[in-house]
Amino acid sequence: MLMHVIGITGAIGHGKSTLAKYLLDDVGSGRIIETSEDIVSVANNWLRFLPESLKTNPPGYELLNDWIDSLADVIRREGLGDINAKKLHVSELQIESREQSILKLLEYLENIRTGTVASNEIIGAHNKDNHRPILQWIGGYLVKHYHEGIWFDAINKKIQQAGSDGLKLTLVCGVRFLYDMKVIKDNQGVVVKIERPSTMVADSNEVTEKERAYLTPDTTVLNDSGLNALHETAKVLYDDISSKHLLEKYVCSDFAD
Repeated sequence: MLMHVIGITGAIGHGKSTLAKYLLDDVGSGRIIETSEDIVSVANNWLRFLPESLKTNPPGYELLNDWIDSLADVIRREGLGDINAKKLHVSELQIESREQSILKLLEYLENIRTGTVASNEIIGAHNKDNHRPILQWIGGYLVKHYHEGIWFDAINKKIQQAGSDGLKLTLVCGVRFLYDMKVIKDNQGVVVKIERPSTMVADSNEVTEKERAYLTPDTTVLNDSGLNALHETAKVLYDDISSKHLLEKYVCSDFAD
């Protein structure tokens, strides 16, 4: 049985997870893979090693790099690669200039110092938005400074497992890099971009958001109406993917009641 693989890309808050849910609702036999799953796991395990001094004081580069060393250990234990921690180290100048590549990490540590977030709470679906800076930093920094496939090599294995399980549909929610798109294509999948005109693109200078600009999706869903219209659009989209008659764009308001 042919399994359809659909990768979904789009800005924060534009409806990626909702579209994935609606696509799965009408198929039944399928699985949603959130690209943030492994990143959340790494973040939770890494935060256990956060030094007390970084919770209360601005980071010095030596102490920050000591903590980054423990990130490399976490990556190894999670089976995501054997990282040379020194390649991840940051310099004193990077910290002082608040270089873009580490801005989200510094922002997160500031949030901890000011009590905006608690470093000892477990990150999950219920509070992921509160911890978004650290997830964005881990997700993008390791792609750029270690290996472009660190997250999607693991996702590729999950796609293969879904096929072995006899599922009809696998949805990968959160395609951001060219390597991610290649994994979808190598599995004979399609990449769907979702856009919500009424919602601004958040964190447009953040690396995972900037990299999406280089993607070439197979089609775009314009999420310009309500949930019912998005649900109806998902039905048509899946039918067209199944019949290999994919349109260039699907406008949700065309399917509104």
